[in-house]
Amino acid sequence: MIVNKIVLRGGEIAVRQELRTEDMASDLLQRASEVLSALRLGTPLVINPLPDGPEMTISLGMRRSVQDERDAKRGWLERHTEANAGNYERHRARQTAHDRKVTFNITYRGVSVRYELIPSDMPTAFVLAGQFGTIAGSYIGSQLRQVGGRAELDAWRAEGVKRIRAVALECVELRPAFIAPSPATDRRSIFGDHFAVVMLSSDAASAA
Repeated sequence: MIVNKIVLRGGEIAVRQELRTEDMASDLLQRASEVLSALRLGTPLVINPLPDGPEMTISLGMRRSVQDERDAKRGWLERHTEANAGNYERHRARQTAHDRKVTFNITYRGVSVRYELIPSDMPTAFVLAGQFGTIAGSYIGSQLRQVGGRAELDAWRAEGVKRIRAVALECVELRPAFIAPSPATDRRSIFGDHFAVVMLSSDAASAA
């Protein structure tokens, strides 16, 4: 199986690397598979998944603070005026289940980095919706400081939306793929790459 590793910089695909499962470390793939099984069975997080280090914690899904959760609930209920709290909880449960399939985090000493998966069987519309925010964050961070007055801001927004959508479409073409936080090659990052490949391989196998 071939999986594309993507690293974004400035809203663009800065790094694209083909990872072939047959060329990857079999012991790390096996350990990643064991950790994934534990997490999918309900373990909230796995601490120090590699017996010989390095120190890290791995978990599935999006990490949100209590305030983030409150803001998300309030915003959803404001947009869905006919809904009630029970409707939101069902929506949140579906969203959480989806996030656990396509997102995981590696945390080290209180700092978390997120990996986002793009499975080959995910509908294009879902990929575009899911990656738009990620790409937009990368794009905005590098471009916003260059913007001047209101007219320039409006033009920047219009151009930015087109550019972000174009990059999202590039990501669609590269699936199965994952967006990594950086091109680093330390042991945590290497394990993150192996874990992403195992998650994508597991999803592909279950869909077959």
